[in-house]
Amino acid sequence: MRNLVFLVILVISSCMAHVKSSSFENERDDIFHSENIVKVEFVFVDECTEDKCTKNHFTKTYGSGTIIKKDILNTATVLTVGHLCYEYFLSVEKRGEKRNILKIYNNKMESYEATVNNYYLKNDICLLKVEHYDGEIENIPLREDVIIPGEEIFNIGAPTGLFSYNMVNRFRGFYAGNIALGDTDNLKNVFNFPAVEGSSGSPIFDDEGALIGIVSMFSKDFNYIILSPTIAELRKILSTELNQ
Repeated sequence: MRNLVFLVILVISSCMAHVKSSSFENERDDIFHSENIVKVEFVFVDECTEDKCTKNHFTKTYGSGTIIKKDILNTATVLTVGHLCYEYFLSVEKRGEKRNILKIYNNKMESYEATVNNYYLKNDICLLKVEHYDGEIENIPLREDVIIPGEEIFNIGAPTGLFSYNMVNRFRGFYAGNIALGDTDNLKNVFNFPAVEGSSGSPIFDDEGALIGIVSMFSKDFNYIILSPTIAELRKILSTELNQ
């Protein structure tokens, strides 16, 4: 009889645990397996003379991005971080365009050359243009209402440049609130989840798959503190750029 009671309790507790875990599953799981997520790669070709080395050296900087639009001509627009595009332009000015390569990789590991459409350093937002993009994408909405502190969120990207066929680097986290940097007009949203080099530009989603931010900055001393442009900043720039 005791064994029977124990078995009943065990079955009930296992069912309760299952119900609890499923309640935390996001309602739009498909968004996190979307082909919209890309790795952004900036490559500088360091040319060598024959007396110093036998081949060119490549310096690579990684970031992440999200394809947010593709028009009827298969021109894709990629949302990423502004400081990566700024570094690219500085290198082009110093060393010339031929020695600087900007490209993206989708989750089928197809690579495409990219150009900078526009970037906003204060907001840390950049839009890349990719022509002849053949991949399929889905519509990713921008969240309409405010984010509540403590709300659970998700991040996907290519941390340290780690990205491979059908790979989804997905991280759970939370929205903490916002903070003013320098002045009250420069608000940034604060999130808590892990980020490293290569995470910059990666999208942040709410539980329903709406875009709520991108990784802009993180603390190197404690890399669970992430700063992002606000939804208002994203909406202003995206509405201006995508409606041109």
